[in-house]
Formats: sequence, C-alpha cells, structure tokens
Amino acid sequence: KANNRIIKYDQGKVSTLLDNLHKPAFLNCLDDGSILITEDKTNFGRLLRYRGSQLEVLMKRLRSPQSAIVDEYGNIYIAEQKKNRILKLQQIL
Repeated sequence: KANNRIIKYDQGKVSTLLDNLHKPAFLNCLDDGSILITEDKTNFGRLLRYRGSQLEVLMKRLRSPQSAIVDEYGNIYIAEQKKNRILKLQQIL
C-alpha cells in the first residue's frame, strides 16, 4: 500500500506487476485471471480491474473504497467506507 504498487512473486522471482497506483488496498483475484483492485483514497478513490496486461477503471470518485466482490452473475459489489454504503456495479451482457 505505501509503495503504490502491486508486486508479483512467481517461482522465486519478484517483479512489479503494477505501479503508480494510489494506496492499493484490496485485491480480489477472479476466476478469469483478472484482479479487482481498490485504491483506499478518502476522496476520488477508484475500483480498477487488471486483466492480461491492461488496467481498466471501473468506478471513480469513490470515498475510501474497501473490499470488492463479484457474485455468481458477474455483478460487482464494492464497500464505500466513508459513505457507509455498498454499491452494485451491474454486469451488462
């Protein structure tokens, strides 16, 4: 979190997977190989998805986003601590 990056440990080697993040806090590794990432920033926090070699912004302007989970239908739920609420990002087919 303090280094603003995500590192990868693979077969005894450490490498930087992502950098230039703002306080990455929560990671959720999904079945499809992608990773959900929250940036724990009081104002303007983001929910990101890293897939393959691409970083996608799913939500922005969040207030202290914490954990993010995916249900069986592909909907993403994110806990927003400073607003005491849970947001649902609905999967669009």
